[in-house]
Amino acid sequence: MKTKMTLIAVLIIGFVGMGFMAFATEQKADKDAAVKTTQEVPAALIQVRGVMERSETGLALFDGNDTYELKGCENIKDVKVEDMIGKLVKISGDLEKNDKGAFINVKEVAVAN
Repeated sequence: MKTKMTLIAVLIIGFVGMGFMAFATEQKADKDAAVKTTQEVPAALIQVRGVMERSETGLALFDGNDTYELKGCENIKDVKVEDMIGKLVKISGDLEKNDKGAFINVKEVAVAN
């Protein structure tokens, strides 16, 4: 009788332990998925038309739906970017997104027609 009770106790402890392990594995998978969603998205070359405006961090482009922070405008040759503020412009560059938002590394900028 004592052996039977010991065997039942071991089986119950084993099943409870397996349940805890399955729960912990599921929690770790959920945590890993959350970490992957906050990582940076690789850059993609885009062209966007919108109004160039000043932002708290420098320059931004508003396309009617989204606002993109602009980086690298000071590297554009033969263009006075300051004169384009408030105007409809066309920007080409690398779009990057991270947990802080979207920004464009500007390659070309011109007044839109």
